[in-house]
Amino acid sequence: MRWYPELEGCLARLLDRPGAKQDAELRALLLVGLYQLLHGATPEHAAVSETVEAARALGRPRAAGLVNAILRRFQRERAEILAAAHGNRAAKYAHPAWMLDAFARDWPERWESIAAAGNVEPPMWLRVNARRGGRDAYRVRLADAGLAAEACDFAPEALRLAEPVDVHALPGFADGDVSVQDAAAQLAPRFLGAGPGMRVLDACAAPGGKACHIAELEPGLAELIALDVDAARATRIESNLARLE
Repeated sequence: MRWYPELEGCLARLLDRPGAKQDAELRALLLVGLYQLLHGATPEHAAVSETVEAARALGRPRAAGLVNAILRRFQRERAEILAAAHGNRAAKYAHPAWMLDAFARDWPERWESIAAAGNVEPPMWLRVNARRGGRDAYRVRLADAGLAAEACDFAPEALRLAEPVDVHALPGFADGDVSVQDAAAQLAPRFLGAGPGMRVLDACAAPGGKACHIAELEPGLAELIALDVDAARATRIESNLARLE
């Protein structure tokens, strides 16, 4: 979905009749194939062959030749097709036009770098449990485990790992010493400023990161209610709170 505007722009230039009504599943499959060729880690020959086989698996054996032809043409004419697609700003920067306009209005000298940053793979951020020790102490524990991390200058409990890892490789994760949460999301509980004796309602809580952070920062709450409209996701709230107890 991140690259949808770019993929759509490329596909429009690969179809003989780009405006014609098309099979929605087949169109989605072609977009997935283009994604693999542009941004995926799958070898190109495998991406093409698997996308062709997927057309047959979807019950469209007659479309297999079309899928193969379109993807192989993209391989041959990649530079020209991308250049044409990138003539549209939304396709080039993979952001909606209205958002690019807002960036350009508010940060006229930086809007392109802002858009580029929005497409970078996000880092893995940790939230150190304030009840279990300080951020600096946990950073030492990470170093002892061979994991490098940097502190965040605006989120006091946040550490950014140099490389993402499985959560079970994090020291004390199972015991609730640390959680995975973006640094920006860690600002919300501090903006709330909950104090002793207060009652807090997190009305859209799943999976429970902010609710857990609130409880970590203020153990003297009178009551903390965390709920979510999705019952299945709400179970994540319970498991996360239980891990932090």
